[in-house]
Amino acid sequence: MSNPTDTVSHNTYFDGKVQSLGLQTTDGKATVGVMKAGSYEFGTSSPEKMIIVAGTAKVSLDGETWNTYGPQGIFDVQANVKFQISCEADLAYICYYE
Repeated sequence: MSNPTDTVSHNTYFDGKVQSLGLQTTDGKATVGVMKAGSYEFGTSSPEKMIIVAGTAKVSLDGETWNTYGPQGIFDVQANVKFQISCEADLAYICYYE
C-alpha cells in the first residue's frame, strides 16, 4: 500500500509553459520544474527557497527591483506575496517550501 507522501504531483501553469513535479523530501516539500522563455507572476502561500539549476532568471520580489540569478543562484521568497520572474531562454529550477 502506498503512502500519500510517496506520490509525485505534476503541476502545470501558464498554458503548459511552466511545469513542475512535486514530492516530499527529507528536507520537506519540494518541486523540480522547468519554465519556457517568458515572464511570469507567482504567488506564495509559504516561504520558498528557489534554486536556479540551468538558465538565467531576472526576479523581482518587490515589483520594482530586478536581480539576475544564473545556475546555482538562490533567492528566498516570503509567504503570501507575489513575485515576478522572467527568463529569455528555457530555465530549470528547484523550489523548497518551508
